Amino acid sequence: MIAFNHGYFENPKKIKLEEIAEIIGVSKATASDLLRRAVKKVIKKYVSQL
Repeated sequence: MIAFNHGYFENPKKIKLEEIAEIIGVSKATASDLLRRAVKKVIKKYVSQL
């Protein structure tokens, strides 16, 4: 929710991955992994409803 609320998915992005990582207190790699896993869950849920 932090990434979405801070404009990470906007074009252009309003916040960098490094900033998100800092906000949630994890490394850049961990933040990236968390975002990828979250997006995957959303996509799977959406696709399963089609």
